[in-house]
Amino acid sequence: IYLGITSSKIHRELFLIKTQNNKQNLSLNAKITARINGKDYQFETPKGKTILESGLDQSIPLPYSCQSGHCGMCKMKCSEGKVIMKNNQVLDEKELKNGYILTCQSLPQTASLSIQNPQ
Repeated sequence: IYLGITSSKIHRELFLIKTQNNKQNLSLNAKITARINGKDYQFETPKGKTILESGLDQSIPLPYSCQSGHCGMCKMKCSEGKVIMKNNQVLDEKELKNGYILTCQSLPQTASLSIQNPQ
């Protein structure tokens, strides 16, 4: 219950606006170290590809579902490096401050990144 309103009465609509800013051009090639369910993986992300796209291309078992930034299944904690997200409809300000990212929307901004499953 939020402000006396039950969750069944709360609905959400999402609208996306395409802008002229092409964030893919802002990404870098990066070396990714990913800890997924206690196992470490390393792979590279070429310029213009998201972390998830690159990982899946290289058979890295990254979690995901919608691939559009709406579900949060690909949420990981970034403990080293920086990314820019193309879209985010899931993470709140506190999660962003604590380093959480959506790998399906994340483009590397540094030459190396370390990510892991949320605890």
